[in-house]
Amino acid sequence: MFRKIVKGIAAAVCVAVLACAGEASAAMRKEVISSNKSLPSDGQFNVIAEPFDWGKDITRLMLKPGGEVASSDLNAEDFKVNAKHYSEQAYKDDYNGARKVTDAYPVDAEGNRLDQGEYIIVELEYGSGVAAGHTGSYNYANYYTPLTPTYTLEWQGESFEQNEVVNLLCDEFVLDRYTDGGIEDENYNFCDYALYSPEKTAGKKPLIIFFHGMGEGGSRDLKNQGVQMYAYPEANFADESIQNIMGGGAYVLLPQSPDRWPTDGFTEESRYLDVVNSLIDSVIENNPEIDTNRIYVGGLSMGGYMASRVILSRPDKYAAAFLCAQAYAMTEEDALKLKDLPVWVSCSEADGTCAMDPYTYASYVKLVNAGNTDAKCAVMESNEQDPKSRFRFYDNSASAEDFKLYYAEQEHENAVTGQFVWDNVAYAGHNGGWVGVFANGEYYENEAGDRVTIMEWLASKHRYTGLEIDASGVKKTYTAGEPFTSSGLVVNAVDRSGAKTAVTGYTVSEADTSQAGTIKVTVSYLGMSASYDIQVNAAASPQMPAPAQTAEPQKDIIEAAASVTLSSSSVTLFKKGKAVVKATVSGSNEAVLWSSSNNSVATVKDGVITAKKAGKAVIRASAGGAEASCSVTVKNPTFKVNKTRLVVKKGKKAKIKVTVSPKNAVKYKASSKAVKVTSSGVVKGVKKGNATITITYMGMKRTVKVRVK
Repeated sequence: MFRKIVKGIAAAVCVAVLACAGEASAAMRKEVISSNKSLPSDGQFNVIAEPFDWGKDITRLMLKPGGEVASSDLNAEDFKVNAKHYSEQAYKDDYNGARKVTDAYPVDAEGNRLDQGEYIIVELEYGSGVAAGHTGSYNYANYYTPLTPTYTLEWQGESFEQNEVVNLLCDEFVLDRYTDGGIEDENYNFCDYALYSPEKTAGKKPLIIFFHGMGEGGSRDLKNQGVQMYAYPEANFADESIQNIMGGGAYVLLPQSPDRWPTDGFTEESRYLDVVNSLIDSVIENNPEIDTNRIYVGGLSMGGYMASRVILSRPDKYAAAFLCAQAYAMTEEDALKLKDLPVWVSCSEADGTCAMDPYTYASYVKLVNAGNTDAKCAVMESNEQDPKSRFRFYDNSASAEDFKLYYAEQEHENAVTGQFVWDNVAYAGHNGGWVGVFANGEYYENEAGDRVTIMEWLASKHRYTGLEIDASGVKKTYTAGEPFTSSGLVVNAVDRSGAKTAVTGYTVSEADTSQAGTIKVTVSYLGMSASYDIQVNAAASPQMPAPAQTAEPQKDIIEAAASVTLSSSSVTLFKKGKAVVKATVSGSNEAVLWSSSNNSVATVKDGVITAKKAGKAVIRASAGGAEASCSVTVKNPTFKVNKTRLVVKKGKKAKIKVTVSPKNAVKYKASSKAVKVTSSGVVKGVKKGNATITITYMGMKRTVKVRVK
């Protein structure tokens, strides 16, 4: 049994796995390599580690024997693996012995299982109760400290050389120490941190900041920089599933305390607050792609204390907070400071360390009573009698009886009992405040009956409180039938501090100018709206010609004025879509000239309109001095998958629900033969194992991890 052992005050706010199910282990990741590591060469193998709820385990070896191997030639019992996990704190091996091999099969360079391949994956036994797999320990120095792995591998009488230790997800972070020389006290003017930067694409990205618990500090004197990424899986914020929820990418900042965040007790200010705030400002300044209106702050246990101090010091700076079993009891004064900040509190009724009163649930109630209209609280119920993972969800109500009970989806069916159980692993009740958060397993159902997970809720938050529009440069007077345009409109979003930021990507309602009258035009952005009026005047009545003064017929030839008409006056497209508008010209032999008022939104060539990005544009066609126009609205397509993980029994079926707009082809592809998936998203478990379903729609991809049991 794996125990996290601490002493003294650390035991009060550190975290511990009290019990575990010997068979339980979360599914390993498909990936086999990090961006900064190399594949093994002939005769070499890589050691692959990945973070789980209980810490980072070594789950596999990736061997390149020097030639292609067929799956029929591989047997797990033919591989001999020995491991040394060395502690640089204790100067001794924390583990030294054999590792149990559970499977072996050929793969390609990306880890895809094959019938024949030049690489071999050697799977090892791992899990919360398998000490031989762990890469960190609480057995030394009262802190979580890393263990250095050294492995030997023998197969068919041949020994192979260890190449790289691949730490999935964690390798994608940059580790560094930040020092603010302007802070006089050198004991508190620095802290370490881990920073994940997403792939640079168009648009700004949010920033997630998360503070670790008491057992993951200690970097002042210990060789444990970066353990906050995986002692508990804070690195999960860089996982593809959460990155996609954040709009295709988010920065992740994980500060690490030189010792413990509270320097003078849990009710007083931390002396590290100044350097932490300075670190946050420095990261934002050095990464201009960060969206300063979408900065989210969270923390667990002692880190919940620090997260609370950070948001209280500058509440207008942040878009939302998520506090996990926080070791901080808010006062009424604190709650008033945070009444405009969306806050989600996660906790467990079996938490004997940071109890619901006065810490977690009690703080939520104070937020509600202070007038916070976006305060939420998920309370994990005890699993000492009923093993099913479930939580009471409170939504802006201070009444203890006003909640909805939800059941969490997990990879494993719980069979064990304990203070808190997740994926058939029993933990101390304290852990119930964050395990479900890292798994994105907490959720609520909105008024439409749609499930909103904690990460989806977080991603929807921003600092803006309203819109302010400047329509002084917009055409406001029209003649009936004249096409509407919003060209020249300036839209500003106003945040909680009153600061204004010019924004793009807003939508403008269609204005029907066919009839005379006053029309309200509505501008919408991130759920906010503002409006302005336009005036449409009736078309002038045609003038009757004066009576002829002579009976003689008119002899002069009058040429008709040129005119241009279009087959459509307005078009709505989705991004990357196309539409054809035909121009009819009379009274002129000139070629039609086409133009767009905003080529970044929509381009036009010979009447073919191509949508580039969401927004509005006006397409114009001119000839012989005449002109006609077509209003174009471009929308982003909708592509939602109702779950990121799925468990299905062998021989049984499950449905992946996909919501798309516009209706277009959706394709499904399975990564292994453990499952079959139909063109409608029905997954059938074929044999025990894991697979990833890749769903493709209009060039976009989503993945669902499937476990067959």
